[in-house]
Amino acid sequence: MATALTLVRARLDRLPERWADATAWLSAEERSRIGRFRFERHARRQRVATVLLRGVLGSVTGRDPGSLEFLAGEHGKPHLSGGPPFNVSHSGEWWLFGWAEEGRVGVDVEVARELDDLEAVARRSFHPAEFTRVMARTGPERSAAFFRVWSRKEAFIKALGMGLAYPLDGFVVSEERDPPAGLLEVNDPAEFAADWLVRPVEWASDLGAAIAWDRPGGEVRWTEVSELA
Repeated sequence: MATALTLVRARLDRLPERWADATAWLSAEERSRIGRFRFERHARRQRVATVLLRGVLGSVTGRDPGSLEFLAGEHGKPHLSGGPPFNVSHSGEWWLFGWAEEGRVGVDVEVARELDDLEAVARRSFHPAEFTRVMARTGPERSAAFFRVWSRKEAFIKALGMGLAYPLDGFVVSEERDPPAGLLEVNDPAEFAADWLVRPVEWASDLGAAIAWDRPGGEVRWTEVSELA
């Protein structure tokens, strides 16, 4: 049976009904982090995101969500003591989580918006080929292409566990809406584009969202919080 990457999506405007009283799961460190937010809206979203992470991983592993111990890799990527591989992202009120039985997993979601400095950010952060293709577009489609590239690049470096320590101009992703291959080129002898599944995530129209997984032949499937055990 082919291995699978399972995606879970949610909104951060409120806790799922099944976990409405689940803030007791939060560790002292998590509570302290939430308490440092200046605005209640941001604190609420972080609280919901943390409960979602613990609740979903508790359902996936069959363990008590409050007992889960999170560790951080060399570059800060969180992982769960005892597995499985997972990654999580949130932007605005949107939350995206992915986990697999094996492999390296990265997910990213970005609320697409107008950026006054889009050209400067793209020039600084993108491979020259990506920059050229994004800037060749005009109007709203330029902004949409920018966030498609950004989310795919973020998902890839998150899967690698390197974060921004990995050079953003060291690989090339597609800016197309539904490309046959999301990762086009990697200038790294340890990685090959053909060994990766990098693809967009179809969700709301105002989002750029993507996954990266080093199992190019694997199955990708969705589930909802309400469907978890």
